[in-house]
Amino acid sequence: MENLENQQCQTTETESLDAKWYHRFEEIGSFQAYEYFNGEAGARNTQKEAFLSGEIENPDLDYPLLDVARIDAIESSLMDLKQDILDHEPNEIVRDVYRWKINEKVAELRMMKSSHNGDMRRFERYSKYIYGKPSDEVFQYTIYNLNNKIIKYLDSDNPDIQDAATTLMQALSELDIEANDPDISIPSSNTVEIARSQTKQEFNHILNIPLEEGKHDSKSIRNAFEIALTQLQAEGWEAVVSDNVPSISTNQEQRNRVSHRI
Repeated sequence: MENLENQQCQTTETESLDAKWYHRFEEIGSFQAYEYFNGEAGARNTQKEAFLSGEIENPDLDYPLLDVARIDAIESSLMDLKQDILDHEPNEIVRDVYRWKINEKVAELRMMKSSHNGDMRRFERYSKYIYGKPSDEVFQYTIYNLNNKIIKYLDSDNPDIQDAATTLMQALSELDIEANDPDISIPSSNTVEIARSQTKQEFNHILNIPLEEGKHDSKSIRNAFEIALTQLQAEGWEAVVSDNVPSISTNQEQRNRVSHRI
């Protein structure tokens, strides 16, 4: 109980530090880039079928939600907010956190705009900034081991397997990687076990959720979310049931969590 009270106090203190900026940022920046990359289902299915049949090599994807004028307006508001924070926020930590978060949101907007404009070079750059990219060493290690596994099937008695192995080997040979065993240390099974045990020890109150037989309907799921939202003091959020959503999802713009009958 004492730990819970301390955590609540810490949360209250943390929230009060950025109370001046939080709601303004939430109003402007509560969006996720992937939500804007949906398109018309029928058109996309047509492109998918044409691609799978070999009729086309590059599907023509539509992005009707990418409104460049709206994207520019949101970016301008975010930049104004960042400047206000840098000019008027005395707490260095708060300034740095918001500067980092706003930069990430601006990158999301510019990634969306570059996609709309067909500028894949900028799209790749902003995508890497937001989501990062695989480690070159881990990628090399993976390809090296995959290559060793494929070699075993080049002389397979099954001609289909042999053709598939040959095709994969040719594809891998076109990648710009070294053929030698990369100098990388992958965690041992003992290290993984230690990490698992430590995680279980420190977060057992989260992980140790009793399993119950049967299925839960949308009403019970919604009630569980409402209880959680109350405990989190998530003002303005609500749990709603929608027949159009096949699973549980979060909508930051409408500030709700949607549960669907399972």
